[in-house]
Amino acid sequence: MTSPSHMAPTNQRFEYFDSLRAIAVVAILVHHIAYYVGAQYGAWYSAFCARLGVGVTLFFLISGFLLYRPYAVSMLGGPRAPSAGVYAGRRALRILPAYWLAMTLLAVWPGLPGVFESEWWALYGLLQSYSLDWLFKGISPAWSLSVEAAFYVMLPFLGFALVRAGRGLDLGSRLRLQLVTLACCGAFGLGYRAFTFHQHSLVLLGTTLPAFLLWFAVGMSVAVVSAWYEGRELEWGPTHWLATHSGWCWAIAAGVLMGMSLSKVFPRPFSKQPDTMASYLGEHILYALVALLMMLPAVFGEREGGLPRRLMGTRAFRWLGRISYGLFLWHAPLLSAFQQRGWSKLIPNMPFVSLTLLGVPVVIACAWVSWRLVEQPALRLAHARRSRQGPAEEPK
Repeated sequence: MTSPSHMAPTNQRFEYFDSLRAIAVVAILVHHIAYYVGAQYGAWYSAFCARLGVGVTLFFLISGFLLYRPYAVSMLGGPRAPSAGVYAGRRALRILPAYWLAMTLLAVWPGLPGVFESEWWALYGLLQSYSLDWLFKGISPAWSLSVEAAFYVMLPFLGFALVRAGRGLDLGSRLRLQLVTLACCGAFGLGYRAFTFHQHSLVLLGTTLPAFLLWFAVGMSVAVVSAWYEGRELEWGPTHWLATHSGWCWAIAAGVLMGMSLSKVFPRPFSKQPDTMASYLGEHILYALVALLMMLPAVFGEREGGLPRRLMGTRAFRWLGRISYGLFLWHAPLLSAFQQRGWSKLIPNMPFVSLTLLGVPVVIACAWVSWRLVEQPALRLAHARRSRQGPAEEPK
């Protein structure tokens, strides 16, 4: 993959990533609505809704790509990576204010277990994925946010270690160093998942960062390739194909997800049917493949057109992407409360449609308020702090 015409990469902004977040959060939203109305098994669309938990995978790949790319850029001759202080401040301001406010208000109504109890510090500290007593308390889907927070802590240590290890090496060697290291991280993650399966500890050990290292490593590896071929992506066969065949990327992703949905090899989520080791690891790998194929058109060939990019370029997708964090935080407690209060029965024989039409607008309104009143001001503060502390840029 080396090239004598290598150009120094930059900390560019990838315009379609807000839309990728929209796709991820809508997938999670539909997945949970189906669960709340009991449509994970009985309805004709059950098999497909059950697999939309792949939205979490897409979120993890997005984080791996965007947050690691400044280190990849730095190693490959571009601007230096942000300092640990700038990085930590930006991550804290992006995640914590909206999370703390949402959890506090949702604990008041409709009520969340654990928030005003002895384990409050673990929930506010994003530690819920480390104990069975905390795992599903507070905002239940925030176990994945706990995993993200652990990745945020790990990333600068790994990034700066690679930058240091790459000093004195030529650019091609720095490229290989990163890709080999990330491949080892992914392999370790798979090995860890095999260990958790063998130890029958899927619920606890399987919800911590090591169990998801493969997903983050895939996103980080794409960041490395993206930085290496920035401005030259049409020169290398694989990136040229990805840039000019965005529709095929999404079509293959849909085909893989449909195959998983209809196959009896992969038990549906929340099923009591035990996995085999092969299906447990295979599902994890295939989810990574689906999320990767969804993400690639947003990375390579932004100006090459194609249906996926036309869809991601619409105002609706971009807007939903901007409020996606609020949608993630507010949807589960509110939709669960609406379901318990009978909202899914207001349209006879159409519980999924009923809860969607009546509950989702409320969730969207809460997410929009969170974006305007909490997240945007926090991001402005983060940008102001970063400008005072130096020129290095970190993608949103």
